[in-house]
Amino acid sequence: MPSKKKRRRAARKNRLAPAGTIQGSSNPSSARSQRTRELFLAWLTTWRRLLCSARFSQELRKHAVVNASNRWQRVRRGLNVPFLILLGFLFLSAQLPTQFKQLMNASQLINQDSGDFEYYTPPAILAAARLALGTIDLDPASSSQANKFVEARQFFSEADNGLAQLWYGHVWLNHPFSRNGNRQWIQKLVYEHKSGRVTEACCITYAATSESWFRPLLSFPQCFLVPRTNYLLPNGLVKTGVTKGSVVTYLGPNLDSFTAAFSRLGVVKVAP
Repeated sequence: MPSKKKRRRAARKNRLAPAGTIQGSSNPSSARSQRTRELFLAWLTTWRRLLCSARFSQELRKHAVVNASNRWQRVRRGLNVPFLILLGFLFLSAQLPTQFKQLMNASQLINQDSGDFEYYTPPAILAAARLALGTIDLDPASSSQANKFVEARQFFSEADNGLAQLWYGHVWLNHPFSRNGNRQWIQKLVYEHKSGRVTEACCITYAATSESWFRPLLSFPQCFLVPRTNYLLPNGLVKTGVTKGSVVTYLGPNLDSFTAAFSRLGVVKVAP
């Protein structure tokens, strides 16, 4: 009959054996590896739920963190393959929602779509535009609040849909940035200028030189503003932290007036 000490040792061994291990099995490491994989996947699932759920409450979040930490401690004891950690990050990256991935790349987001259209041009740039154009006859993408800064004789609001209107005279354009709208506004501006209805125009955009919608503007004189332009909010406060430089493009025959007005605000490039 086994001694009392041996019986205690055997009982302890049974308690510590991984779930699914068959006592007396010739290959216990296989069952242990299977249990480790199960724990690891459970840990990944917990973190995925924590990161992807937009409605996760604070209490549930705390519970998930503690739960995931406990599971990871159990996994770590049986983890013998380091690349499983890398596999976990790849798993999470593949499962994250598109909105979360976009938030991870804010600099590209501002290059494509600001998500908010109410950003007004600083007064110094508008003063230079009025000096270059003589007067601003039309702002085709504006509002009553924005026109307090622009002082255009006429403006088209969002309800008017400036893209559907005929433009004329001296135009100032600070169009609402959007992924699909950038191309439409720039094409409309170039078309109205080539038609002869718009005799002169100044257009401010981000200096997105790698974007297809920006390429038509490269054929015209431009002032690359220095430093980066911080636009105004409707309440008059400055929106800081912009991650992209801005440029003013001039369409018209009076290049000398444009250069004189904007050279103090940045670097003027004359189209070839």
